[in-house]
Amino acid sequence: MTRIIESVTSTNSFLIEELSTGNRPLEGDLLFAKFQTGGRGQRGNSWESNKGENILCSFVVYPTQISPSDQFMITLAVSLGITDHLADIIPSLPLGIKWPNDIYVGEKKLGGVLIENSLMGSGIDYSVIGFGINVNQTLFLSGAPNPVSLAQLTGKEYDPVSLAAGIRDSIMKRYYQLPEQHKQLKMVYYSRLFRFQQSAAFLFEGNKISAAINGIDEYGRLTLTTDDGSELVAAFKEIEFLF
Repeated sequence: MTRIIESVTSTNSFLIEELSTGNRPLEGDLLFAKFQTGGRGQRGNSWESNKGENILCSFVVYPTQISPSDQFMITLAVSLGITDHLADIIPSLPLGIKWPNDIYVGEKKLGGVLIENSLMGSGIDYSVIGFGINVNQTLFLSGAPNPVSLAQLTGKEYDPVSLAAGIRDSIMKRYYQLPEQHKQLKMVYYSRLFRFQQSAAFLFEGNKISAAINGIDEYGRLTLTTDDGSELVAAFKEIEFLF
């Protein structure tokens, strides 16, 4: 099912508030907003979107099969599901995943993901999965360094609601492969990982470094080797890609 609302602060916040009242949406039911007044991204960033032109949506899963220590599995499933579906739309373009789950085409950002997990006891009570994809917007004014949309890439317009539902379906297909196919999903993730095994510039703990991404550890942290041979492990917010 897909619920469409005209405007909301953020689709993730809307669903979290619903869950706090005891109303538990069915797993995978999609909440689609035409506009967000306070859309949130990773690192506390805001998300720019003209009304009705892009995908702004969230849904809930109840990952009882996944332990809190393995919650990065959800990130794998979500980022792979999104890129699975988009690859059918832009098959000839260099689609990738910038760790942990930004969606890129070449050096430009097409979309982002915000996953918020609620832990209860020794398990995950629920995960709210939000994703935004630039679809029909062709002018970006926020000062974000590298946005791009499907319309800019292809010269075509799309139906954001049906596209969002298709992406949700692709995410759920990957989600249902967990945890049994975790290792296989991780290998596919590496094959799509932005700047994987390429020397690139990063900001790590306030210092500019040159390093290559080796992979992701069991906690979802980035592992890198600097150009001078040092091994690094970086959690989210400890490292930043430089462009």
